[in-house]
Amino acid sequence: MRPICFDLDGVLIHTMPWHATAWQEAARRFGCRVSRREIYLWEGEPGLVTATRLLRRARPSARLKTSPQELLLEKERRFKQLARTVKVQPLLRALIMELARRRVRLALVTGTSSRELSRIIPGAFLKRFRVIITGDRVRHGKPHPEPYRTAMRALRARPAQTIVVENAPNGIRSAQRAGCGLVIALASSLPKRYLAQADVIVSTAAQLRAVLQRKFLIALLVSLLIPFQPAGWSGEVERARQVDAIVVSPPKRHPVLGERLNFHGRWFGIPVGHGSLEVKGIVTLEGRQVIHIVAQGRTNDVLSKIYPIQDEVHSYLDVQTLKPVRFEKRQREGRYRSDEVVTFDHATHRAVYRSLLNGSTKEIELPDEFHDLISALYWFRSQPLQPNQTITAKLYTDEKIYETQIQIKAPALLELLKRGTFPCLVVEPQASFKGLLVKRGRIWAYLTADEHRIPLLIKATTPWGAMSAVIEQESLDNVLVQAQSPPKQTP
Repeated sequence: MRPICFDLDGVLIHTMPWHATAWQEAARRFGCRVSRREIYLWEGEPGLVTATRLLRRARPSARLKTSPQELLLEKERRFKQLARTVKVQPLLRALIMELARRRVRLALVTGTSSRELSRIIPGAFLKRFRVIITGDRVRHGKPHPEPYRTAMRALRARPAQTIVVENAPNGIRSAQRAGCGLVIALASSLPKRYLAQADVIVSTAAQLRAVLQRKFLIALLVSLLIPFQPAGWSGEVERARQVDAIVVSPPKRHPVLGERLNFHGRWFGIPVGHGSLEVKGIVTLEGRQVIHIVAQGRTNDVLSKIYPIQDEVHSYLDVQTLKPVRFEKRQREGRYRSDEVVTFDHATHRAVYRSLLNGSTKEIELPDEFHDLISALYWFRSQPLQPNQTITAKLYTDEKIYETQIQIKAPALLELLKRGTFPCLVVEPQASFKGLLVKRGRIWAYLTADEHRIPLLIKATTPWGAMSAVIEQESLDNVLVQAQSPPKQTP
């Protein structure tokens, strides 16, 4: 199991309101003012740093008579009066006990002093943590990376595998500067906009528990799936190397009718499912000719017994402009269900979203140029692309429009096992939305540099693990045949 580091104030206990009140009362005594919001934003930094900040605001006479140490002592005195009884949040207390029983390596990383920690938290609970890093055990407090680096060394944990639970910007920055692999923010004191640097943001202790349990589910699934892999399977089917230059052919301007691309999905390098993209043909939709494209994804038989996924998306593109006209999505992921239809009216710049599950509708304002997630791929494949180029596109997803920068990286030669070696354009979208990949996720694709622009390999790194989709041999064999197929008219 991956090691987990917990912050104290604002995560396990809710004493920040008392800290804020104590700072305000102490500051007023010395002739300066501070808002509760400021105290929350400074949370995690050493108390002397906060005291020094506040004294800069004090009257000149007060600054001359008062030291930061005096202000801090006054704040601590007032805090002790307010925080006579402190209780660990019940849900998080139960979570810590459960994780400790599972022998998960736990650390408590806080700016609170050792003496104060032992005063407010029962010793029996503190014993659940293998490592405790307090403010007086490090030279530099948050947002410096030292607190989390010290904790990871003591846990003998690799940074990339370490999970951190924080609630303040300084703590988030400290964890990320230390290289921690996943930073979860609990919005207990500040609005979510102040925690945007975190990988995952949750609002309640129950949501935090659910996210952490999902991480353990991932580890469990991997351990269960490995025995079912074929003999001799190594988990590696591709190898890419960067090259100085390749020949890039002009692209086909329209989707190839009848083209079907099948992919094997892998997670942590283990085969877990299948996906496909198919240009079904030309259909008539509300009196206009459109290209019908279907994307499907499903888990394999083994994973479906544990966590079944069956997703299907339909996109209808205008024959001439390749602009989306209609978008349909049907998702079945574990217990999650989603059925939606979106119609796009380019003349009025309006879209109408409709849920087929609860009947709700919503109107969305549209820009002049945009694409849905499926039409964007086929539009992009039709563009004249060159290495070291950036293309801007607006994407519709989840009832919103997002602007995305799509970077074409340095060219590469991609070697696929039993498929051959292909000159490729390496493409990486820089999206402004989180989606599945959350904040620090990356996704990139290898597209053939010939006229077909076939996506051979799609890879992603996320806090939930490495994912990839590699094209099947049959799809490659059929590309040229499909490219020469006559247009299909379907009813």
